Amino acid sequence: MDLAELKARAAAALEFSVTIDGRNFTLRLPTGQALVLAKRSSEQWDSLGPNATPLVLQRLLTEAAIVGWAGVTVEDILPGQPEAAEPVPYAVEAIGLVLDAKPKWALLLGTELYERIVARSEAAAVDAKN
Repeated sequence: MDLAELKARAAAALEFSVTIDGRNFTLRLPTGQALVLAKRSSEQWDSLGPNATPLVLQRLLTEAAIVGWAGVTVEDILPGQPEAAEPVPYAVEAIGLVLDAKPKWALLLGTELYERIVARSEAAAVDAKN
């Protein structure tokens, strides 16, 4: 197995799917290093109050975790447009548009991501004890 295949398999092992309103999102769990970097990046918002940092952290992690989708349309981002039924291809640059247009989706994706991060952390703690 070459390095490219090894990296692809390692990334795929961290991926999971979430379906919301008929749209399928593929997310990838962050590495430990990515978690540390996201936390540090979100801490600059501490001055806005006690809830700012967790909200920013959740958004940063959710945006970084989304690595694909299917079924997202122009209607999801800009309702009532003539091109409403056109699919929006996955692009990193479009993630923020989708999450801003659909805050419920952002919350559901962020919650699922958080639960999986916690489950992975708990499993690692159990493995470390054994």
